[in-house]
Amino acid sequence: MIYSKTFINLLRMYVYKGVDFVSSFSCLKNLYEDGYRCIYYEDTQSGRKIYLKNFDSEHSLVVELNDDDQFSQFKSYIDDLSLS
Repeated sequence: MIYSKTFINLLRMYVYKGVDFVSSFSCLKNLYEDGYRCIYYEDTQSGRKIYLKNFDSEHSLVVELNDDDQFSQFKSYIDDLSLS
């Protein structure tokens, strides 16, 4: 799946404003499949932040997840990819 530049800019705007736009595992998985890679994640008071970067386009995103189950799913997904 390829996202347009407009969609990526809207996504950035929603994520940085704290709107729970990319809060599902499926959206994170789609971003990961489109070339974004997790470069760092951290626990914060408001939830977990995942820092993603697309090294081809040089776009970066910060995604906040409030749901521990979705974070666990995403972490398992990227761990499984690194093992293959």
